[in-house]
Amino acid sequence: MDMSVYLAVFVDEAREILQRFNENLLRIEKNKAASSGHEENIEAAREIYRFVHTIKGMSATMRFASLEALSHDIENLLVGVCEGREAVGGILERLFQGADALGHLIESAAAGALPEKDPGKPSPKCLEIVLAPGCLLKGVRASMALAALSKIGELSFSSPSLSELEAERFGDRFTVQVEARESFERIRTRLLDVPEVFEVIEVVEARIEKSDMLVSQPLPPTRRSHPTVRVPTERLDGLMNLLGELVIDRTRMEEIAPGLKSADLDEILRHIGGVTADIQAAMMKLRLIPIENVFNRFPRMVRDMSHGLGKEILLSMDGMETELDRRIIDEVGAPLMHLVRNAVDHALEPPEERLKKGKSREGHLRLSASCEGNFVRIEVSDDGRGIHPAAMRERAIAQGFLEREEASRLTDKQAVDLIFLAGFSTRESANNLSGRGLGMDIVRNRLNALGGSIEVRTEANGGTSFHLILPLTLAIIRAMLVEIGGEVIVIPTALLEEVVEWEEVTLSKKDGKEFFHLRESAFRLFRLGEELGFPPLPDTEPVLLVTRFRKKTVGFLVDRMIGQREIVVKPLSRLLSAFPLINGATVLGDGRVALILDGAAFE
Repeated sequence: MDMSVYLAVFVDEAREILQRFNENLLRIEKNKAASSGHEENIEAAREIYRFVHTIKGMSATMRFASLEALSHDIENLLVGVCEGREAVGGILERLFQGADALGHLIESAAAGALPEKDPGKPSPKCLEIVLAPGCLLKGVRASMALAALSKIGELSFSSPSLSELEAERFGDRFTVQVEARESFERIRTRLLDVPEVFEVIEVVEARIEKSDMLVSQPLPPTRRSHPTVRVPTERLDGLMNLLGELVIDRTRMEEIAPGLKSADLDEILRHIGGVTADIQAAMMKLRLIPIENVFNRFPRMVRDMSHGLGKEILLSMDGMETELDRRIIDEVGAPLMHLVRNAVDHALEPPEERLKKGKSREGHLRLSASCEGNFVRIEVSDDGRGIHPAAMRERAIAQGFLEREEASRLTDKQAVDLIFLAGFSTRESANNLSGRGLGMDIVRNRLNALGGSIEVRTEANGGTSFHLILPLTLAIIRAMLVEIGGEVIVIPTALLEEVVEWEEVTLSKKDGKEFFHLRESAFRLFRLGEELGFPPLPDTEPVLLVTRFRKKTVGFLVDRMIGQREIVVKPLSRLLSAFPLINGATVLGDGRVALILDGAAFE
């Protein structure tokens, strides 16, 4: 039987189970730190056992020998805890290493790089290599041990990873799995010949019969309370594209219908409009998934990074139920990863530094998400060092981005925003976590490509918060069509506050910028024709559209309003994507292409 057709299902299920494995590990670690929750920890260990047992069974079905063997080893590690004979604290770090190893093998399976079981090959051997107390060159000794193993077999994985071993980010021991025909005793003898290898321990693979009681209970139910069907995102995208074509055709029919003057046709169009709207609403629900699918990646990452850096960090997450389009969820993970890693590495101080500043030992990192109309706001905030404008100016001068006179003219906000320049870095030297000047410009570019934006707010020694604004969906939106210089421009209705007739508009100028006055307040005014390079229509009185984006009000002058439509958002070509005022395009009912205005570009 060709098992490749089941690989995607296997990987999805295994990733979900591994996520819950990690969640339980973090729960155990939290209880351990608080010296509480003994019974809860035992139950969590039993859940982990059942999770791993499920992965083992799935791996056996898929003939992934290394995954099956590793899962069995982790089961054996957990038996004493699950039976109440051992404390989970003694094996917690090894469980974290086991979870990492499982994750590595699952991703190898996803990439097609995990070999299936070959009856002619021996089962993999899992070894724990212990270095001598006080070993000064741990990374070198680990590399020598791995080199010795590579001469007698094939290494499947190491925990910590090879890069972490080289960087000496581990204690006095590490775990490897090797496929070799030699016996454990001969492998152990070879490894003990490596300088400063103190001991080699084989992770026991003998089955423990009474451990069957641990899997007799069903796996705890997942968060999904109803039966579900896994559907590839590509299929949903295909359906959404077809729906988009239907919306375009419906719009064309609505424009043609008035000339035909048919009551029956009008009735049919109203019915088609209602059905299309219902299909669209259903499709939107199918495409929306909770932000927790992204947020849940970070607790384990923050935990590992903070331990490696000697920091104490408390991560809190709010708004996990906030929903976003699947495509946005897929794309926003990497930018958020940059922000979280930078907060842990750069912003949050070690305990000693925090105590000297009068702060708590624990640094606080917060992720939150909330809906604002047709947009979602994601906030990544910390209570760390903050970004110092003066230091940013000096770094910009030192790195050749600005002359000293130019830097002196920057406002504090402009100085802080230098962080988004390509290649700009606040570190004197890069490390293996971050600081290579490749992060924040990528974050902003990716968010802009999604029709979103990012803003940074900071206070010296008071912390930093990054505010991300993203559209709820990228597929079909309600929009206002306006005309400028004979061209049709699209403005999402989610941005519109009100429309003001020209004779009611009062204008003023300050510092070369134009403002309009509304209810005793002045707001920035943009003449869209001038901004976009379209000449205004002669003999027409413009219309003022008042918009609000990210709690900021601005006005756009247009030649005339055409009306509201449902539009299908199409991505821009690479040539047009560099144009800062536009973030998409759509096809109108008459076949013309109209550009979609980017509200974030006019702040």
